[in-house]
Amino acid sequence: MPKVPINLYNAHGSRLVSKVRNSLNEVIRVESDFGKTLTEVRTTFDKKGRPLKRVVEKRRGKKNVERTVFKYEGIYDIRRKTIIDRFINGRKVQKIIKSEVLKKEDGRNFLTRLILSYTPHKKDSRAETQIIEELSTHKHRRYIKTTARRNEEGLLSAKTIEGNVKHLKQLAKLPYLYFRGYNLKDFLMSISHYAKVLQKVPNRHIDVFFASLSPKVSANSSSIDGFGFLTFDMSKLKSQSRIVDAVNHEYRHQYQESLIEKFEEKGTVKSFLRRLFHPFKFEYAKKCKFELENYISSEVDEKKYRQQFMELDARVAGSKARDEFLAETRLLDELFPYSKELFTGNDEFFKLITPI
Repeated sequence: MPKVPINLYNAHGSRLVSKVRNSLNEVIRVESDFGKTLTEVRTTFDKKGRPLKRVVEKRRGKKNVERTVFKYEGIYDIRRKTIIDRFINGRKVQKIIKSEVLKKEDGRNFLTRLILSYTPHKKDSRAETQIIEELSTHKHRRYIKTTARRNEEGLLSAKTIEGNVKHLKQLAKLPYLYFRGYNLKDFLMSISHYAKVLQKVPNRHIDVFFASLSPKVSANSSSIDGFGFLTFDMSKLKSQSRIVDAVNHEYRHQYQESLIEKFEEKGTVKSFLRRLFHPFKFEYAKKCKFELENYISSEVDEKKYRQQFMELDARVAGSKARDEFLAETRLLDELFPYSKELFTGNDEFFKLITPI
């Protein structure tokens, strides 16, 4: 398309400088404050003309540059996710993750959305605000709003909650509520603190890594000299419930190995008393040690791998944690009945339905 002719400034000191559009891209340039500020909007579209990405850059002089990047997923008028990053002079000052679903019922539109907004601070710490709300016609609004501060390790403090729904006191105690708006990697890191408590290794030093693993493996656990190491393959962990299961499964393995280490100590009064007063744990540790020394991986024999006591035990731990997460999800679904799959934390809910 040809460029739009240059316009004169309007009464507010703004004018359209240019607008260029083809099938996949559009660039709009606007001056405001009688030429002191230049705003450029660059949009990329899919083949059906729906926006995939938009960059809004506002320049006032040579040194003051504000840049906002919008990334879109999903189908615009049904369910969508928008990720917004805002920068001032190259420094990120805000991130917003907005997930929305639209449902029509009895001639009314119901928009349910989950909005996480945070301001980065030093060393990956940040201040967060999360809003879960349902909007419809007739000025209807049902909502929950939480705030928190997160340190660089993902631990939350100074948590608050407000809203106009039932069960606010119960909601405030839920272990996963404050993390619902997180991207999957952030979610995994943040729930790990709770998983350590659930699996009885709160004080064990455990490092978490991310890497591509073999086709049948989404996560693994190992220990060396009393230190734990977990590795997760995010390409195989596409929902929050799957992550809760996998994280607790692997921390259960860390619990198993921690007991092996404790009962392997010999020749001390403490070790003798431990075996004397905790016979069931001692038998558990012996069983785990035997299997660890004769471990069968899923790549060698899938059936025998799944039948091992250590794996059965870890699957139970993962499944119980997942059930707790899904019970919390059902409560949110009851409070926001038009939310569809918004609270499942399923990344594919937004990605796979976008035809490019």
